[in-house]
Amino acid sequence: MPVTNPKFYEPWSNVPGLFRSRLTLSATDPAPAADVVGASAATLYLVPATNYLTDGNNFVVFTADSLSVSLSGIAAGSLYDVFLTGAAGTPALELAAYSRPLGTLGNVLTKPGDNSRRYLGTIRGQSAGQCEDSALRRFVWNFHNRVRRQLLRQESAGSWTDTTVGYRQANLSTANMVELVAGLPASLLDLWCFVTGSTAGGAVNVRGNIGEDNTTPVADFRPCMDPVTAGYAGMSMARLTKVPAQGYHFYTWLEYMGASGTVTFTGSNFSGLSGVWEC
Repeated sequence: MPVTNPKFYEPWSNVPGLFRSRLTLSATDPAPAADVVGASAATLYLVPATNYLTDGNNFVVFTADSLSVSLSGIAAGSLYDVFLTGAAGTPALELAAYSRPLGTLGNVLTKPGDNSRRYLGTIRGQSAGQCEDSALRRFVWNFHNRVRRQLLRQESAGSWTDTTVGYRQANLSTANMVELVAGLPASLLDLWCFVTGSTAGGAVNVRGNIGEDNTTPVADFRPCMDPVTAGYAGMSMARLTKVPAQGYHFYTWLEYMGASGTVTFTGSNFSGLSGVWEC
């Protein structure tokens, strides 16, 4: 299969049901390595933009370096579907409030009730007029040409202590999570949690896990030392592999101690969430 871009490929470029572009917050890069946040995330692009759109009944080819649409009208926390339209005679991107089920024209997904608008993906507003595509928040989801994108959350604090038995969000911080949006249940999430802790007292169970949309542990727990004995540091790992349901999700970094006492948890590069998301 010919590679048209090192980050994704489109083997049969003359088949209308296939697509050769990606939605991105970069004007030139279909999958930017750097985080795109804040004012830099105020415009959505289709890169490159040589593809097929529909007129409601047939497929029409068009050629352009890129297409873009302003995100000035999106709201924080809301989901939007992105469509490609040529209804006005000129190819354009169009946003609409997230709605399911989608329509179909042959094997192509379209806007509900309007086959002249081809479905490209789904985004989520991070703030008024701005989206985000970062290792913390993957808020641009592509229906076509998805690639694996990094998810990462680590604590800037070097360490912290806890004396509460049970699970809680790491360092008691609601910021310790990663977030994503899925336009359809069609992408694989592979997420790991690493927790490192030590105790100066007796043996204590020190564990890590992952919560989906809450702080209830759902991942496969894999201890390296359980319990952790006095004078030693132990690392715990947990892995969550699944295809999330469509919509918005957050995944919490959880830590656990299983007996009374004090555990010193280690931050920086020794603990956190790390994984990949297809988007």
